[in-house]
Amino acid sequence: GYGDITPQTYIEYCVCGGCMLLSGGLWALTIGQVCGVVTNLLPHDVEMKKMLDELNWLMRERNVPQSVRTTLRRYMFESANVRRLEEQRAVIQQISPMLQGHVIGSMMDAFRHRVSYFRDMRPEVVQRLSRELHATLYAPNEVVTMQRALMAARRGSGWRGGRILVAGDVWGEDAILSRQALRDLTPVRCLGFFEVLSLQLSAVWATLEYHPQEKEQVRWAAIKLAFNRIIRNIATAGRSAGLSNLSEEERCDLITGVITTGHAPSMSSHPSLRKRGTGASFAGVPPRVTTAGLTPRSNAHSADAHDIAEIKAALAELVQDMKVVKLTVAGLQR
Repeated sequence: GYGDITPQTYIEYCVCGGCMLLSGGLWALTIGQVCGVVTNLLPHDVEMKKMLDELNWLMRERNVPQSVRTTLRRYMFESANVRRLEEQRAVIQQISPMLQGHVIGSMMDAFRHRVSYFRDMRPEVVQRLSRELHATLYAPNEVVTMQRALMAARRGSGWRGGRILVAGDVWGEDAILSRQALRDLTPVRCLGFFEVLSLQLSAVWATLEYHPQEKEQVRWAAIKLAFNRIIRNIATAGRSAGLSNLSEEERCDLITGVITTGHAPSMSSHPSLRKRGTGASFAGVPPRVTTAGLTPRSNAHSADAHDIAEIKAALAELVQDMKVVKLTVAGLQR
């Protein structure tokens, strides 16, 4: 081995030293390359450690309580999937629109299966909409307020209006309704870390501007949904007010008020209804339009025959307009 033959002359010492330097450099280069490969094998873990270091410095400088620090660190680990989706978005932007749709189109499956007006859309339209999806992770016990957006649970669970939401559940399909009173604005309470996919309504309309057929489908779906909500509100108001005990005038006022305000009227004392034993009343609508707030019907403030005729004519005109809209949409679909 080395050392059995030792250099004897000056030249031999120089050659021996050069060989040692060369072999040492080659060995260091090999070790460095191996370490670089191992490091690049897990780039996301390296980035995660950097972010955790920054987070620790932030919490230390701001004197964040220990309980909050634990929650923040756990949130950073749980949100790794969301950050990875955002990083992949930059890569997806480099490929063609058709291939982008194939890559991320599967994220729209929850909306296509649960939302009626997405079910019959052409694949290329769904692929375009899928590029507008955004993922957000919410912390435990956080409230997800309703926006003009469709939302789908991707991971975790939440509580909304007595219903538990799990992966695949969709809500906010009534975002296409322009009247806020007709939309269900019940917030979602997160039971744990809750990952949600959202599709803003503005992005939907911007995409459908280039696809008139699908735009008409969504418009027609909004009309049908609005009618369903109005009919439900009229039924609710009728039960509360005792519809069978109301006169024809009061029924017209009830229906007109629900259509005008978009929601069932609030009930309290109403002179004409108290005589019938219902004790219900309407509050909140401008004078001369009763339900949801018509002015109480007293002898001094009762609507005359001309007002009733105008209300009936407006209702008949609304029904006629909806028949025209239905015929027009049916013709476009054919």
